Amino acid sequence: ESNYVYLERSNQIAASAIVTFANDPDYSSRLNLLGNSQTVGGISCSDGRGVIQNTENESGISTDGVLTLNTMSDYSYNGYLRDRYQSGSTGKVAVAKTGAGTQTLSGANIRYTGGTTINGGRLVLEDTTNSSFLAAGITNNATLEFSTTAADVSHAGVISGTGSLVKSGSYALTLGGSTGNTFAGSTTVTAGSLYLNKSSGAAISGNLNIAGTGSNVYVQLSRAEQSANSSVVSLGNTANYARLYLNGYTETVGGIACTDGRGIIQSGNLIVAGSTNHSYNGYLRDDGGVNLSLAKQGTGTQTLSGPNITYTGGTTIGGGRLVLENTTNATFLAKSITNNAALEFNTTSASLAFTGSIGGTGAVTKSGSQTLTLSGPNIAYAGGTTINDGRLVLANTTNSAFLAKNIANNAALEFNTTSAAMNFTGSIAGTGSVTKNGAQTLTLSGANIAYVGGTTINAGKLVLRDTTHASFRATAVTNNATLEFDAATNDINFTGTISGTGAVQKTGSNRLTLGSASNSYAGTTTIVDGVLSASGTAVPGAIAIQPNGAFAPGDCVGSASTGAATWGGGRYLFDIADAGGTPGIDWDLWSVTGNMWISGLSSVAVTTLSGAVAGEMAGFDVKTPHSWLLAEATGFIYGFSNLGLDASGFENELDPGGYLHLSTAGNFKQIYLNYSLSMPGDANRDNRVDAADARLLAANWGKSGGWLDGDFNGDGIVNTLDASILAANWGYQAESGSPDQPVPEPTVPALLALGLLSLLARRRAR
Repeated sequence: ESNYVYLERSNQIAASAIVTFANDPDYSSRLNLLGNSQTVGGISCSDGRGVIQNTENESGISTDGVLTLNTMSDYSYNGYLRDRYQSGSTGKVAVAKTGAGTQTLSGANIRYTGGTTINGGRLVLEDTTNSSFLAAGITNNATLEFSTTAADVSHAGVISGTGSLVKSGSYALTLGGSTGNTFAGSTTVTAGSLYLNKSSGAAISGNLNIAGTGSNVYVQLSRAEQSANSSVVSLGNTANYARLYLNGYTETVGGIACTDGRGIIQSGNLIVAGSTNHSYNGYLRDDGGVNLSLAKQGTGTQTLSGPNITYTGGTTIGGGRLVLENTTNATFLAKSITNNAALEFNTTSASLAFTGSIGGTGAVTKSGSQTLTLSGPNIAYAGGTTINDGRLVLANTTNSAFLAKNIANNAALEFNTTSAAMNFTGSIAGTGSVTKNGAQTLTLSGANIAYVGGTTINAGKLVLRDTTHASFRATAVTNNATLEFDAATNDINFTGTISGTGAVQKTGSNRLTLGSASNSYAGTTTIVDGVLSASGTAVPGAIAIQPNGAFAPGDCVGSASTGAATWGGGRYLFDIADAGGTPGIDWDLWSVTGNMWISGLSSVAVTTLSGAVAGEMAGFDVKTPHSWLLAEATGFIYGFSNLGLDASGFENELDPGGYLHLSTAGNFKQIYLNYSLSMPGDANRDNRVDAADARLLAANWGKSGGWLDGDFNGDGIVNTLDASILAANWGYQAESGSPDQPVPEPTVPALLALGLLSLLARRRAR
């Protein structure tokens, strides 16, 4: 017996009524809309034998019948829901879902084609496999759920509206067709697989959430570019893993997010182009021989975190910021990054060693308390570097363009030159420190070396070339290897303290001034080129002057105390401001702890000062002999015969017969500059230094006297100082002297003089 209900007019059933189909063995219970509209509180059928349709056998009905499901509770319907074209009728069935409840439409017999509109609650399409139904459009302004519990479903229509979509069930759902979806809400996959296969437009027009409490959850691309460029893909919160398989295709998204490490994105070209910030700590990997690459575009920040960032297809940053946080996988860290925006390494819990290449115009930021190492000649980005936390190690990064860029160092910067020298010509600023490791040489050049956190040299050589910035010059250096100051084109005045076990070298034609009396480094200071000026104990250890070098105690006039000294040539720049003053105050004084070895042809270059500039000194009487102590040693002075005098800077006028000359005294522990009214050593003033002068000196040994008695230095006593003057000029003869007249080589006369002194000593003992 047939149980048919025909609607001759719209809304003939109460809007709150629940239409239930049950216990009908021959599908004879039917609701025929006949082109009218009807609102009900829900429809229910559990045995699949209910029928809702527009027409039965009526002809000429071209109007669609509209069934509105205003459900306030949850109902499920698995019968027929169809158009039923008969006898020339063309009207379809359309379904509208309103109300806060859930209406489930289930099975292959959901086949109406008049479209679906969801304005409230949830509409669940469960295993609705009919292709005609699945080709129709859905306007979704609430929640649409595809539940594939027993069959795969492929929807080819367009889903529009403001609502969201949910995929549940262990079977697959495909969103396909030739026209893209436009619904604004999110898509959430809680179980099974979602395939994206739109031939035009996007399958996912809002955000995509791949999450569920079941086993693996999949979203797979069957074509390229299946989501809107602004879509944010969130993965995780599953019992196993949430997976996005690109399958070799290109996909642009607004961002990727994962917080529990259970996301997997693999195999294709992923473009992140959004303007918002997101963090991802799942897997980013290759698979099946297909690499994954990542391109960062847009203004937002994308963070990739953890050891499961392992893709090898390379990284390109064209916009915004890409943060690599504790990405420790060595294979990933050996690949290339093209950075034309901002790249940040955040080492909050693990150190990173990046051995790949970084090119492009962008900048790099180091954050996090652990260490980041950038290695090799392919570190070549041009946008500069900022160190906010932890330590950045630049290991053998020899690219000259990179080494000419800026580093803002507010933590710790290390240069490690284990296999290649590095010449850094850019700027280093900030409050951070710099450490030099590795056997090769690091050069820091120019006035833009301005960091203030101090420097540590553990190995190799650090060259500071023309580093004239005032803030940097006042910082401390811990030198346990070799520190070189290269004053190539500018004077350097370094007032910071230098400590450690290492050595210091001075190179370059300009002047270096070491101004800290707190220096304590233990190595030798070598003057290779130019002038080293030092006061007090600024040079605490041994000092070596090479042929092109010069040592200047004090600034204009002063004193310097050093360790043992070696002259292998070179000059002692001796300034004198007051002829009658005090050593170390009115003229320079060099005090040596240990021996002084003069092993090569060396010279004392004298400059008289008027105030602080070259000129005539005060207190000089042209008619009075003078002696000025310029160097003293606690040990002995060896090789005095190799020491010459350059008096071209002595600007006071001399007596026509006056001479300037050097002598030793104090049992070869002192060096004096002397002014004599006659030829040095010429006691009888016959214009030659010979045995007659020696006899006069011997006769008056130890007595008070003047020039004619052998007192050549004018101190009123005839002693070893006068004997050294005679020895230094033995055999010399001339018509007259002059201030810049050279002193002859005295090796043999010195020996004679020593013999003479022995004779004199014996005479005094009698």
